[in-house]
Amino acid sequence: GPGEGDLRDVIYGGAGNDRIDGGYGNDQLHGGTGADTIDGGFGADTVIGNEGADVLTGGAFGDLLVGGDGFDFLNGGFGSDRLVGGAGPDRFYHLGVAGHGNDWIQDYSGAEGDRLVWGGGQAGAARFQVNYAATPGAGAASTQEAFVIDKATGQVLWALVDGAEEDHIRLQIGETVFDIA
Repeated sequence: GPGEGDLRDVIYGGAGNDRIDGGYGNDQLHGGTGADTIDGGFGADTVIGNEGADVLTGGAFGDLLVGGDGFDFLNGGFGSDRLVGGAGPDRFYHLGVAGHGNDWIQDYSGAEGDRLVWGGGQAGAARFQVNYAATPGAGAASTQEAFVIDKATGQVLWALVDGAEEDHIRLQIGETVFDIA
């Protein structure tokens, strides 16, 4: 809902192309089938697109965004978020400004055509580095996570759970796509 007194919304979209805004509170938002646009709003939200090409946006807190089947665009926002693209080629967006948060991508798949998308202006592949480290409890015990870092700021932008298994980690800046690992 639109008021600051709202605590928690649970909203289910229908079979069409839905626009859902959670507003304030820790919301649970489901798009249903169709190409949905869902904004979690101001809270620690769970945003689920389901089927279709969805645009999912988190907020200032730690959100869970789940795209489902389709070509999904996931923007965690300014919190430390968990992102699950689901089946299909997905885009994981980072605004590229300080404080935008670092997002843990649970299912990055270069084979499916997933990409990281940098919104921080012009840059080349040399601005980014990928470090690998094991993180207890994050993914498979025998596989390291891949941490994509902005070398200009030292900020971890994305953490790819079990990312060491990926042959390619692709980063898109504008219309240009780089292979950074």
